[in-house]
Amino acid sequence: NALSEKSAILENVGDMSAADSAKAIISGVQAYDEIGGYTDVIGKATALIDRYNEIGNTASITSAEIAKGVQAVGSVFADANTDVDEFISLLAAGNIKMPILWHLVYVHLLCV
Repeated sequence: NALSEKSAILENVGDMSAADSAKAIISGVQAYDEIGGYTDVIGKATALIDRYNEIGNTASITSAEIAKGVQAVGSVFADANTDVDEFISLLAAGNIKMPILWHLVYVHLLCV
């Protein structure tokens, strides 16, 4: 079935187990009524995987970590009217290593 194919894709790009990728997709699809303009399950799953992969390739967070975050608390953020793109951005931003964060705060304070 198409959802199994999507799970296999996330398993490969996210370096996840089959069970974890299936859970990540199902929880994300159930949490959000719309993802990337899609409201059907397969469309939402595809859009979700695309987001996991894009951020995993461009930020200091892995696709698996994003998927786990959405799986763990995505529905809470969806209930708070935080769309999936905003939530994934929060996950990526929150993954900054503390020494780097403190350095940025220090530089900002010097400039003030």
